[in-house]
Amino acid sequence: MATNLLDFDQVVALTEQTINTQFELMFMMGVIEKNISLKLAPSSDFGIFGTIRAPTVSIALYNTVNPTQVAFNIPFDTGTAKYSSPLGQTEELDISGWTIALDVNLAKLTLTSDYKGVKVSHAAKNTADTFLGQSMYTVSAILLDFDNNLNYDSAEVFDKAGNPANNTTILTMLNSLINHMIKDGNPYLLSINPTLSEASDPGLDVFKPTGVMYNTHLYNNVNSISNFNTYNMLVMNQGHKLPWTETTLPKFTQNLASDNSQIDGRLYISKDQFISGYIEPEILPVLAKAMGGEAKFTGGDGSWSYKYILNTEVGAIYTEYRNTCSLKIDPDPSGSDKVLLSGDGAFWVQQKSYETTLKNIHNWTATAEQKFLYVMTLEAGKEGKITINFAETKEDPTRSTWVSEAEKILGFSVPQGLLDALVAGLKQMEVKVVDKFTEKSEHAFKVLQASVILPAGKTYFFKNMTLTSEQDVQLDIKIND
Repeated sequence: MATNLLDFDQVVALTEQTINTQFELMFMMGVIEKNISLKLAPSSDFGIFGTIRAPTVSIALYNTVNPTQVAFNIPFDTGTAKYSSPLGQTEELDISGWTIALDVNLAKLTLTSDYKGVKVSHAAKNTADTFLGQSMYTVSAILLDFDNNLNYDSAEVFDKAGNPANNTTILTMLNSLINHMIKDGNPYLLSINPTLSEASDPGLDVFKPTGVMYNTHLYNNVNSISNFNTYNMLVMNQGHKLPWTETTLPKFTQNLASDNSQIDGRLYISKDQFISGYIEPEILPVLAKAMGGEAKFTGGDGSWSYKYILNTEVGAIYTEYRNTCSLKIDPDPSGSDKVLLSGDGAFWVQQKSYETTLKNIHNWTATAEQKFLYVMTLEAGKEGKITINFAETKEDPTRSTWVSEAEKILGFSVPQGLLDALVAGLKQMEVKVVDKFTEKSEHAFKVLQASVILPAGKTYFFKNMTLTSEQDVQLDIKIND
């Protein structure tokens, strides 16, 4: 049974509005060339010539629903189709305002860790993108994906009124153009000049993408134009096997982005990946070390515990020390834009006296305990980092005694001085251990905060870190200006 994330480690969902806005910006910056010249042959005067507006992506398809396909639209601002009539005369057709729409088969974009980033098109040869690094997540990479994976057999032409063009001459010429382009080994309609991939801290190895698939989701599962349809990058980490094939990949049943126009998309990290890749290897060792480091946390699935017991014996006095600590993921952070990890613990000491000359009769027991509570608040930070706010509170020490009935008859009671010594010792332990628990934790978490966890941190700003109903981590994405 697939999870809401379809068993992927991470899902990055960018809205159609976001992608098209970024295409517009790249067009305005000159990354996408506005002039277009498609000739039937290098020396030919026949072809399609003109200027284009910024290309767009349509996740809602014209006449079908396919979660592994998008339409890539190239709209002409001004344009002329020049061709030869059956009588051999040169004819020209004004195609200003027309659009060429081509399908992109996202299933062909499946990538695994052995992918070498070999790209030969003029659009991609000048980029260092390997598609399994930080820049894989960017809209620039999406544009290169589309340019390299257009299905030219799917070409449809729409006139400026948005109706399918039924001009057989222009359709025939477009088909001839594409066949010539493919034959020449350069089947690219656009001229794209991407910059080199930005240098970026790759972050923890466990969060580096090692397998990627792509699909789309229609907002509310309705095949209609919507700014909140999403283009989704489905990521596996740590060499985990892709859970689906190109043909078995299902569609999402729920919306991956809200109708909040203030965000550009969402990032999801599965509960299992966040636990195995972040909490267990990064958070728990910090807490264990702060507790003294004599034991490790055990457990899983969102709940862990630490327990260390030490027994000593001096004469007839037996002393037992117990250090315990627990941690759990907050199961219900509703209304919060944070992920909460909470726990409690105790430092406990007990002394027992035995009368060794009377067959080890247990005489008395004295116990003292220091309990504490703590909460870690995780929030999305700058440049793909997670900030950790650690807060701890201590309860007043407690103490208790027990005296055997035989000792009571004899009028014995636990010496007050012994109880005072136990509490004083506990106070000392509090200074050495309990207070150090906070100090050590805060210092270690400050170091951990320098690690990049979230993808493309120099491109995206993450906020509103929450948990879903399945306790997957959810963050809103905003593209940095």
